Amino acid sequence: MNKGRRKIVFVNQSAGYLTIENINEFAGYFDDLALLYGTMTPNQYPLDNRVTCVRVIKKTRKSNLGKVLRWSLASLQIHLYLAFRFKGYEIFYYTLPPFSYLSSLILRRKFSIMVFDVYPDILASFGIGKKNLIYRLWSMANRRLFAKAHRIFTISNSLRDVLSQYVPVNKIEVVTPWGSISNLTPVPKYENPFTKELGLEKKLVVQYSGNIGMTHNVELLVELARDLKEFSTISFVIIGRGKKVGLIRKLIEKYSLANCILLPFQPENRILYSLSNADIGVVMLDDKAGRFSVPSKVYNIMAVGSALLAIASPESDLGSIVSRYENGVCIPANEHEAIKNYLIEMSIDHEKLAQYRINSIRAAADFTSKNAKLIADSYLMEE
Repeated sequence: MNKGRRKIVFVNQSAGYLTIENINEFAGYFDDLALLYGTMTPNQYPLDNRVTCVRVIKKTRKSNLGKVLRWSLASLQIHLYLAFRFKGYEIFYYTLPPFSYLSSLILRRKFSIMVFDVYPDILASFGIGKKNLIYRLWSMANRRLFAKAHRIFTISNSLRDVLSQYVPVNKIEVVTPWGSISNLTPVPKYENPFTKELGLEKKLVVQYSGNIGMTHNVELLVELARDLKEFSTISFVIIGRGKKVGLIRKLIEKYSLANCILLPFQPENRILYSLSNADIGVVMLDDKAGRFSVPSKVYNIMAVGSALLAIASPESDLGSIVSRYENGVCIPANEHEAIKNYLIEMSIDHEKLAQYRINSIRAAADFTSKNAKLIADSYLMEE
């Protein structure tokens, strides 16, 4: 244990609820805490008021060139803050911006890394291969830095396997994420005011709740609703916002779909009821998501006891969750018939659906905010 005041600074260009709840677990053990961030989006729990917050340039999604530019500028800002204002602080990096942890090639102090994305490996998807100079230099830096790191955390076994090329696997700790809403519990359909308002108490409800943006293939659900119109017990509910909302509304009208309902995001006091409305919760990886991506909504869906329809590659980490917990299916978007058959089966085989739902509730116990404490406990453990 360090003598004197113990100090730690966290680095994340996009600090969401996972980061905030993680930092809060550290607050009771350090005298001084700081966060370098670009954007901050707390959910249920605000950031502890003992944390000093310093803003750097935020990320962008507009273009790859814009991303790299903002990552670079943020990394420079972060390096200067770490070198001067937060000199003497232990450092806890998140891999956004992806260059930030490279500062520890120069800074001589205790640091740890939470890996959400593995660079330079991600560069391969942009045509930058292992023979590229940037790729090789970054790989060398990873081996050097990861060997020196106090702790290396990541969020899935698949990411751990990728990281193992840079550091022995026994140094990598997997701590799974958790849902954005704590203490969710199922609400029975006949007691659910949201379900009653929609008149869906006797229906098999297939529900998507989330962004309806240009990269989200939500129109697939409208097509499924069209193809399953003859199955009067199956209803689709789409909840969300985004640039494709108008398209979804037009398709529903075009096909005259009484079995498909489009709604905006629900207010906070109705979220539990809207989530519990789903017999089958739909989670889809958008066109730009990698196989390691797991949308945080999946943890909330499981917590309320919905079976899963994961529209993604079975080889993805999302597919691994479904396979491990046996709480639904994972089917690629282009396998339209397989998705239809699953929904038809669930409308008939009530026993199987009930088992999937039970399995979801059991699975949710592994993805709670208690995992934030696991990170802090491991970090604080004496080597």
